[in-house]
Amino acid sequence: MAIIKLYRKLEEVMSPETIIYDGSVISWINENIADGQNFKVYIGDLCEENEISRDLCAMKEASSVTVCIMPSDLISVVIAIVVAIVAVKLLTPDIPSLTEGDGGRKSPNNSLTDRRNKARPNARVPDICGRVKSILDVIASEYSIYVSNKETRYGYYCVGRNQVNVSQLKDGDSLISEIPDASAGVYYPGKSPNNSAPDVQIGAAISQVAYGVFRSGDAIGQTVLAPNEENYTSLGPFNNPTVKCRKVLINVYSPSGLYVQDGSARTSKSVNYRITVVKLDESASPIGTPYIVNKTISGNNSNEKGKTTQVDLGGEFFFRVSVQRTSNADFGGQAVDEIKLKDIFGLYEVDKDFFGNTTTVQTKRIANAQNASIRNPEINCIATEMIYKYLGDGVFDTNLTENTQAMQSLIRLALDPYVGRRSVGDIDLDLLLENQALVESYFNSAEAGQFSYTFDDENTSAQEIFYTIANAAFCVLWREGIVLKSYFESPQTIPSMVFTHRSKQAKSERWTRETAQGKRKDSVELTYTDDKTYKQEVLYFPSNRSGKNPKKVNIKGVKGLRQATWRLMREYNKLLFQRESVDFSSTIEGSLVKPMQLISVVKGTRVGSYDGEVLLVNGLTLTLSQTIAFTSGDDHFILLKKRDGSTESIPVIDFGTDRQLQLEYAPTESIYTGNSETKTEFSFGNEARLSGQLMLPLEIDASDGQYVNIKAINYSDSYYKDDLIQPVLSDFNNDFNNDFG
Repeated sequence: MAIIKLYRKLEEVMSPETIIYDGSVISWINENIADGQNFKVYIGDLCEENEISRDLCAMKEASSVTVCIMPSDLISVVIAIVVAIVAVKLLTPDIPSLTEGDGGRKSPNNSLTDRRNKARPNARVPDICGRVKSILDVIASEYSIYVSNKETRYGYYCVGRNQVNVSQLKDGDSLISEIPDASAGVYYPGKSPNNSAPDVQIGAAISQVAYGVFRSGDAIGQTVLAPNEENYTSLGPFNNPTVKCRKVLINVYSPSGLYVQDGSARTSKSVNYRITVVKLDESASPIGTPYIVNKTISGNNSNEKGKTTQVDLGGEFFFRVSVQRTSNADFGGQAVDEIKLKDIFGLYEVDKDFFGNTTTVQTKRIANAQNASIRNPEINCIATEMIYKYLGDGVFDTNLTENTQAMQSLIRLALDPYVGRRSVGDIDLDLLLENQALVESYFNSAEAGQFSYTFDDENTSAQEIFYTIANAAFCVLWREGIVLKSYFESPQTIPSMVFTHRSKQAKSERWTRETAQGKRKDSVELTYTDDKTYKQEVLYFPSNRSGKNPKKVNIKGVKGLRQATWRLMREYNKLLFQRESVDFSSTIEGSLVKPMQLISVVKGTRVGSYDGEVLLVNGLTLTLSQTIAFTSGDDHFILLKKRDGSTESIPVIDFGTDRQLQLEYAPTESIYTGNSETKTEFSFGNEARLSGQLMLPLEIDASDGQYVNIKAINYSDSYYKDDLIQPVLSDFNNDFNNDFG
């Protein structure tokens, strides 16, 4: 629930409207503030330091805000919702998708369907991590101009936030560099067609600036009737009551060409028509003298003919357009002379020299036989994240370079002032870098540590972003105080902590053993993105799809068959070898537990649990508070709890009594047997016994304040038994069972 104090005008600061909304602040803004409307959001008093219009995290956390809707004459720059990382307010084009499905809120980069260019006004600008296929967002709708009967279309698109390397720029499946007469310009942050030359030029230079575009949907494709035809009338008037424009473009065309066929001879044909443009004020009343232009379109073949009439309104006005044919249709012989109204565009100047901290692309495309998608473009590219890589020891690279490493993406976003908003001191940068190296070394592949994904959803928190990135690279995250740390999940031997009955809340311990085979997941279906085709694929194990109850996994950011296969086998092995779980409440030391880092949990229900305190130390001989028993022929160990909660495992020798044993070597931390604090705790057993106590924490909840609730599953080395198998990349489906069986 959110409480919104709404000022509909700045001058109404004494009379706000109070709104109780059953949802989030962001949801209310998306539902109630029209596209293009100027507004600001505040927490507390209406002052600059309290403004959170560009702070997604603050808006997501806020339950009470003040929203000011400001008339356009009070400010010159539209303040858009900068959701997490938005640095650009997309212009408002005439795009039907804004009323369909999710209203165009999410970009299509991560989607299986609806992979088309669309406008997402006020939505989050895509944040590219790694290397992805990017379906570019529309900044301004395309508009077209006929030049020498060629329909030339201009578009302007957003790739993503920050500088992004753009390669393989395409319209559909065709490289723009290989489409005749097509061109494109790539602009890095701070640049646009309105203020500079492109940073990357593909094909010939584009002379047009970036305009805001209004397109009249009512005018499209209507036939302009001739005076000698039945029901003759002019087309229109077509009104533009939406946005004030400076220029009007009227496109008239003959879809089947213009000619007269007389036997084997073909002669030219011309058609005359008149265009009337009237300027309108805010009440839709005419202003000044109408623009009346007489035009002629001619041809001598069956190729499409088109002509553009451009009218400069001499300022910014609403307008209406009428089109009238003034020459008769030719009903004699075999004449082709039908003309149609193709488009009416209004162009308005934008008040931006550039469009924020974004990489943008301007395109110019000409309709021809090789460019059949002119009407439904899919402008896409391979977009690669560019970063200042962290090099270690507090040093960052001074040059932007391409990146596909997960931890480098995590560092960038964690330090980002709009996403993570963390400082260098809030992140264990060297630990994250070390984890990246561990992942790549362990799997003997850089691919294992890759992350390629587009963050485009305004409802995704920074914490979710961090988790998603780390998870793709087999890592987990936690906070130690305010410091963000990471851990690479891999085989472990020594538990980080031990929990005995002394460190657990009485009667809180609940062990569960899974025995109902019919309800268990018995197979895995994993969806990933192929790093060559950039299409989503599905892996199955067992590969013959014999499972009746599959676990469906979609690991965001996993890219490539090797990385996907390793994750697939881990998921399957955890299904196969996970047999036991425990929920318990620990003393406050449980807050030191880290997700997926091995702990030892002594079962409170076990008779002769062999855990207690060390009462006396004499050299390497320990006297214990509880009785123990050695098993003949087995190696035995003692787990000693250190003062920081961690453990040390030491082999021991039978001393011949049930309360004493001998260490094979001295512990790294001295054992405490005094009375001023808790004595050193121990857990004793053979390898099988101690292994049975090993658990992997899944959830740690310290919100109680007194006790820490921990949920864990049994540990098994078998979870990782297929980690080091290198997948066969050719004929993968046929060889899967052979490789991993």
